[in-house]
This record gives sequence, structure tokens and C-alpha cells, in this order.
Amino acid sequence: MEKVRYRARREWNGLEIFDRQGIQSFKITSGPDEEGWLKENCGQTEPIIRTPYPKSNLFCSAPKRVYWEITRTCNLNCANCYNRYRSVKNEMTFEQQRYLAQMLYDNGVWIIQLTGGEPTVVPHVWELVAYLSDLGFYVAMGSNGIYSRDTLNSMLRSPLDWIIISIDDEHEKQAGKATLKHLLPAKETIRALIGANKRVRVNTLIQRNNYTYEHLEPLARFCSEHKVESMNCIPLRPFTLEEAVIENQLKQHEFKTFITGLKQIRAEYPDVRFFTTLDLEYTSLDNVYVKDKSCAAGREGCVISPYGEVYGCSYSLASMPDSTDTERMRFVAGNLSERSFMDIWNDADRWAIFRYTDQYKHFRCKACTYYTSHKCIGNCPIMVKGSPEAFDPYCYVDIL
Repeated sequence: MEKVRYRARREWNGLEIFDRQGIQSFKITSGPDEEGWLKENCGQTEPIIRTPYPKSNLFCSAPKRVYWEITRTCNLNCANCYNRYRSVKNEMTFEQQRYLAQMLYDNGVWIIQLTGGEPTVVPHVWELVAYLSDLGFYVAMGSNGIYSRDTLNSMLRSPLDWIIISIDDEHEKQAGKATLKHLLPAKETIRALIGANKRVRVNTLIQRNNYTYEHLEPLARFCSEHKVESMNCIPLRPFTLEEAVIENQLKQHEFKTFITGLKQIRAEYPDVRFFTTLDLEYTSLDNVYVKDKSCAAGREGCVISPYGEVYGCSYSLASMPDSTDTERMRFVAGNLSERSFMDIWNDADRWAIFRYTDQYKHFRCKACTYYTSHKCIGNCPIMVKGSPEAFDPYCYVDIL
């Protein structure tokens, strides 16, 4: 089936268009004849998506990308994982997933990124991937890359558009256990995916045991040698983790050391794009997201849990349904068992921490030229647990 290259939807300030081949979004604001513009410039006349909800400059009419946790089951048990809640009761069935997928597509979601847990352990995962692809989504998957040859072959045959493989010391330690030695290591999986011309990104968690240039350079070199498109360095967010892991969070000067090393790595391996979340010297924006006021969480993208909860970010307290932290529900926008997805998405007050940037950004951020010039998204609401009085501990502007 030939896939539509462009999808267009009406936003408050113009027509936004997703180019699934170029993997980017862009806006047009001139001229009333939108259908004519699409036909002349994009060569197609697919219908423009117009949701019945009021448009707002605080958030998109629908998420551009949905991170869909289809299970919490995993073949590993990493101590630093933000999704260690392991209950598989009441996870969505395949039929429920198909229904939700159709609704997301009809309302203008462009990208579905399947995550977990480990999504490849779900028995019907390849049927779901095929269904999402046939609908017209750009389909991505986040995985640990550690599985059997049969699973790898299924992935190679699948219509996945993008595969994100997580690699760090904890993954490799887990994979080295005797019970898992029959599985392929993540790097062998990456070699096979690249050999099959799959688009691959590597994710790696940044903490106190791997933040220096010396730690990161070998993985960067591997990515370059094997033609991995990009490497995303994700700083540890300890508020969603066990207390024993909190000590692994970088201090301000250590984060600055990490950024300095990453700058050197970019110079040495220019064929790979290296990302991180807070980098004052390098604007590493996703081509799908605008991120002009804050991160995309809750404004341009969101997460759907296996149990139907909808929230802004996987690293937040929302990802721990068994948490006793009273702050958790500030990060949960709603549950699909109680309200429709679009009703939840359009309830701006339930996303206040992510959308009301004037209220939730630290006063130092709002006065900082890095924030006002869009080189920085300001303090992360996850890192400060939604408190505008708390300054982001990773910000290193004071020691530039």
C-alpha cells in the first residue's frame, strides 16, 4: 500500500503539514486556498484534518507524536529504569488498541512511538505495527535491542519506520546474566537493522558513571562507524526512581563537563546528530516539534500508558501508578476509561504544568536570553516537580 507523504491539519495560526518522508513538520499561513496550496506544492489532495475543538496557542489541536506504552513487561530489570512498575493487569487488548489508533489517526496524530516495558515481548506487537502502518502513521519503536533471532527477524520484516535502541551499562549488565545469554546483544541488533536500511537512533542514559567524554566516545564512535543516524543522551530524572538511584544524578559542574565532552564528540563525529535535553551551546531541536516555549511534553506530544492513563512525559511521576507521592496526579491528565482522548487533550487545566509556561517557569529562566531566544526550554517541570520556585539542577548557565 502506497503511503500518503503529507498530512495537514488546521491549527490556531495556520495550516501545519507533516512530511513523513522528510520526517519534519512545517506551517503555511498565507492564502485562503489551502487545498489548492497542498495540491500545487505537495501534489496531493488529502483532506485537511479539522478537529471540532477550539484551537489554542498553548497546545496543538492533537499531539504530533504519541509515545504509546503498550506494556510494562520487560525482559530486563534495570535499576535505573523509570518504568519499573511491572503489573500487566488491565493492559489494553489488541482490539482496544486498534480502536484507539483509528481515533488518534482521524484527529491528526502523525507519529506513534511504541514503547514499554519492552514492546517486542507483546505477542501481537507485529500485528499492531502493521495496523498502524496501514492506517498511515509514521511508526517508531523504542526498544532495548536485546532479544532472540526470531524477534529480530520479525522486526526486520516489519514496516517500522524508525527504531530507537537504548544502550547503557545497566542494559549490558542485565544482558550478561546467564538467563539472558541466549539473546542477541543490542549492538548486534543495531548492525542488523542498519544492514536492512532501517532508520536507527541510539538512546543512552546519562548519570554519574558515564557522563565524561571518555565514557561517551566509544559509543559515539560505534554510532559513527555503523551509520547510526543520531544518539540521544538522556540525563537521569531521579524523581521517578527509587531513592537508591538519586545519588547517580549529575551535579551542575558534572553536567557542564558532560556538555563539554559532547561538544568535542560532535566535532569528531559530524556524521551523527548528538542530542540532549539541556544544551545552551547547541540547539538540537527535533524537526517535528517546535519547542519554542517549553519542551514538547503536553503541548505537542504525550504518553499513553498500557492502562489508559494519558500524561505529558514518561519520566514524570505519572509513569508510576503505584506511587504514594501526592504530587503524582498533577502530572496525569486523565484516563481513557473515564474520558475520550481528545476530551483529555483539550482540557488545558489538566496539563497546566506543561502548558502554562508563564506560571510554571522559574523567574530566572524568563529573564534569561537563552530562554527568550529559544536556545533553552527553561526549567524542566519533571526535574523541579512542577514547582516554579525550584531552579533546574542541570542548568549550568552560572558556570559557562
